[in-house]
Amino acid sequence: MPSEIERAINDYRMRILAQEAAQMREMAQRWLQVENTLISYVTALTYEIAELRNAGKKIGQAKIEKLDSYKNMLVQSKEEIRKYNAWAADLIANRQIAMTALGIEGAADTIRAAYFNAGKVGAYFDLLPVEAVETMIGYAGDGTPLSKLLQSKYVETAMDISAELIKSTALGINPRDTARSMLDMMAGNLQHALVVARTEQLRAYREASRQQMIASGVVDGYIRRCALNPLTCVACLALDGTEYPTDTLMEVHPNDRCFMQPKVKDLKPIEQMSGEAWFGQQTEDVQRGILGNSYFDAWKSGKFEFRQLARTTEHDVWGATVRVTPLSELIPTGRDGQ
Repeated sequence: MPSEIERAINDYRMRILAQEAAQMREMAQRWLQVENTLISYVTALTYEIAELRNAGKKIGQAKIEKLDSYKNMLVQSKEEIRKYNAWAADLIANRQIAMTALGIEGAADTIRAAYFNAGKVGAYFDLLPVEAVETMIGYAGDGTPLSKLLQSKYVETAMDISAELIKSTALGINPRDTARSMLDMMAGNLQHALVVARTEQLRAYREASRQQMIASGVVDGYIRRCALNPLTCVACLALDGTEYPTDTLMEVHPNDRCFMQPKVKDLKPIEQMSGEAWFGQQTEDVQRGILGNSYFDAWKSGKFEFRQLARTTEHDVWGATVRVTPLSELIPTGRDGQ
């Protein structure tokens, strides 16, 4: 039977996932409006190029860049993506506020659950006001305004769609198919926005939880907890159960959904299965599916410990970031690494 604190964490995890799913649908639906606006510009460009090619004109990059339809497409795509990103930044900021409130509530409930599990009356503590941690609202973890972070993807997008256009022209691909490929390239901005939304909103939740733990006066640390299932990141499974002091925000990766279980002073932590222990109980087929063949074979033969699968690095945007350790780092090549 799961403990009360496990039930509390799982309840908040499910609430967040449900809210996130609804938001992702809303962001995707809004992106369709961008595509519907841009499709005429992109299609007009690809058909003009096809007509020039059919007329025997030599079509190279320099020629394409001089076309008014190409310039119009770039200007319009930049503007539509800018408007989408401004809308997304407001949406994410509002969700950060909601996640901050939820993080405070979640930390308080898990603290109370810890007392309940110990059969003790919970200590009284005040709930932290949302305003106490609202400085992060509208910003990424590195202090970058969300709108700027979201728009940073556009330069890469402009290069990608131009390269796709030139390649398709050289290969003589149908203009309608070329237009579709270019729009798919632009959709990278949607994927970028979804990652920013998940990452920055969950950061707001975790930071608010951490601040509530500190403000309660009854917590002296917390334990990292991930969802124990085959879809969870291997690095998160490896780090599950790690203990942190409350003055440290645990390292995460983009889209990271790990939770923080409070360690209440003078209470023995609830014993829970760690990610490593859970992995060890799975069948070899499940283990191989999670790790992949190369990692599984190396792990099974004792080339590295499961815990070594997680590596912390410093990311320019996301800060302290956890990632799966490359196999080349786990098993160095050379005489001793054969």
